Formats: sequence, structure tokens, C-alpha cells
Amino acid sequence: MVRVKPWSILGLLSTVILLFGFQAEVIINKPQTIFLIAIPLILQTYGIFMIAYVAARILKLNHNIAAQLVLLGHPIFLNLQLPFQFLYLDYHLELP
Repeated sequence: MVRVKPWSILGLLSTVILLFGFQAEVIINKPQTIFLIAIPLILQTYGIFMIAYVAARILKLNHNIAAQLVLLGHPIFLNLQLPFQFLYLDYHLELP
């Protein structure tokens, strides 16, 4: 696992650089598209954290368990939501 770690970090960084590099024109020319993606993600993130916080308070969970509840809840919904947002923006939204 130790031998793989530097390569996985390098792979992740190069993937991010390539993705932003290929989409640089869209990011610069259509910043409203970025905001249309970012605003629902921000609202969703805060909403999930708030729901998990309130649920943990009601259930009187310890902090070490409540923190894991919040961290486990968010990536599941994020991974389900992002592809649909990108598909919607790519095929159904006409931006000037």
C-alpha cells in the first residue's frame, strides 16, 4: 500500500489537471454554468450536515459517532447527484 500511495496521488492530481484543462474554455466563457452546478451542491452539503447534526443531537450520539454519520451521508448523495446535473446542463440548458 505504501508503494502505491505516491502513484495514486499523482494519478488523482493529473486527472484533476486534465479535467480542468479540457474544460478551461467553458469555465472562463460560461461562469454561470459553474454557479448553476455549485449552488445546489452547496445547499445540499449544508442540508445533509444539518440533518445529520439534528439527528445526532436527537439520538444523543457521541461526537466520534456523529462525525462519522455526517461524513458517510454526504458522498453517497453527491455521487448520485453530480452525473445528473452534468447531463442536464450539457443537453437541456441553452446558455448565451
